[in-house]
Amino acid sequence: MVRKSIEVNEKNRITGGYPPSVLKKPIRLTKLRDAQRLLSRLITEFQTGSVDSQWAKSLCYLVISYVQVARDVEMEARIEDLERQIENMKTQNKDDRWNGVPV
Repeated sequence: MVRKSIEVNEKNRITGGYPPSVLKKPIRLTKLRDAQRLLSRLITEFQTGSVDSQWAKSLCYLVISYVQVARDVEMEARIEDLERQIENMKTQNKDDRWNGVPV
């Protein structure tokens, strides 16, 4: 099991309670692929017993929250793009009517 105490190493980083791979190279979440990598690493470390279950649950919750927000942002951008396309089509059709082009 992971140590419960908090220790500070020579670089003033907190080391206690975290699995070794997270301390060596944390995964910065900037895209959904990063969330997939982090969850994969977390599952592996949980299965091997190198990470505390409460810590794993907390990190999993944060990753899932990130994924939901990222999907919402992506969906909002798609909707805005579709709305722009529809508005452009309406404007184009309106202009065509005034130019004598059948719609």
